[in-house]
Amino acid sequence: MYTKIKGDFKETFEVFNNQRGLIKIDPHNNSVTYFNENPVYFNVSMDQNHPIFKYEGFYYYYNSNELNLILTKTPENEFISQISSVGVLYTNNSNRYYFTAISILLLFSLVLVWLILKKRKKRPYLFLNTK
Repeated sequence: MYTKIKGDFKETFEVFNNQRGLIKIDPHNNSVTYFNENPVYFNVSMDQNHPIFKYEGFYYYYNSNELNLILTKTPENEFISQISSVGVLYTNNSNRYYFTAISILLLFSLVLVWLILKKRKKRPYLFLNTK
């Protein structure tokens, strides 16, 4: 379960899970960037759905220390670790559906032509009655 980070994002947004890490999503460029886990992530209190904010290059999150709830400010370069992988958000399936439809139509046409040619090749056979 990921929590959306609230902040000053223009075209992208970020989601966070303290066990899995940070993910930056950019729908306009069709990219998803996954970041490695960072020891700072384990300090983020996710028990009671406390929000996480990003503002002017800093991340603000709640850190629970025994019975106290502390608002913590961390610079972006300390909060974000190395990139683990970059992927795509969505794939364009229209080409796949187009080629599948063309392939099925071509296969159906070939079977139809084969059946027509098979009927034309039938010749009458004469059977001799040996009785």
